[in-house]
Amino acid sequence: MSSVRVLPSGVLYIDARIKGHRIRETSDLMDTPANRRRLEAKAKVIDAELSLGTFDYLHHFPKGKNAAAINRVLHRAASGVMTGYLPAVNAHIDIWIAEREVEWRKNYLTIVVGIIEKHIRPALGELDIDEVTRDVVISFRNQLAKYRRPCGIGLKPATINRVISILKSILDHACFVYKLPSPFERINKLKEEKRHVQPFSMEEMNQILEDVRPDYRDYLIVKFFTGVRSAEINGLKWKYVDFDRGEILIRETFTKGNFDYTKNDSSQREVRMSGLVKDALKRQFKVTGKGGPNGLVFCTRMGSAVDV
Repeated sequence: MSSVRVLPSGVLYIDARIKGHRIRETSDLMDTPANRRRLEAKAKVIDAELSLGTFDYLHHFPKGKNAAAINRVLHRAASGVMTGYLPAVNAHIDIWIAEREVEWRKNYLTIVVGIIEKHIRPALGELDIDEVTRDVVISFRNQLAKYRRPCGIGLKPATINRVISILKSILDHACFVYKLPSPFERINKLKEEKRHVQPFSMEEMNQILEDVRPDYRDYLIVKFFTGVRSAEINGLKWKYVDFDRGEILIRETFTKGNFDYTKNDSSQREVRMSGLVKDALKRQFKVTGKGGPNGLVFCTRMGSAVDV
């Protein structure tokens, strides 16, 4: 129901709810009995038109600033989707993160938030959820692609796909909550460039081992001849080294200042030690094997975990 109210200045205004969306439209009329009756009659007409589906916002409020918002509300109602207030993308991002972060590891949360803050919020954050149409998503993706350069500097297809994947997850959640159609229909991933890995040759590894600081030589031997990831060797603890079985148990990682579960379940594995690796670990045991900080196999001179 629409009602007539008065501002502290004595000017009358109409307070109305249109499909759950509240608007306040100020008139040019002062608070007098005659002006109240005039505005109350207008409020009744508005309610009647809303009931009949014939309401024309600009007809009643030609100078109104809510036309775009009201048109979206009426369009939602006509389409059978949820009406009323829909948050901006920024607001729903906060809802989405709060719901999902319990599922994520700290490092992944940091990556997701970084992508959102760098790319998604600046470009789309101020838009209402239902303003992010398929055309908007395509335009956003194209803008990301424009950062690319022939020399390879900038966003690569794999990075763009990751940004769009996170945006899709946010908007899929919003579409489910607010009963909106998905804007991602028939939007395919970009073709990703093939990665060409060029491992060190044996000669290069030997040269590095000759030149490296002595206290890091065994660290690199283990890393080179097991193929474990940097975060995995940095998070390696003596409780995961089994000399009797000749195995290294990959169970934890250390990166960006945090110990965490491995990247995924399939990363939990046992790595066989070669003789070279076993000898390196036995030498290292003499250095950190007697109760070093956090039980780490490798650490810095200050006793902190290596984080490279």
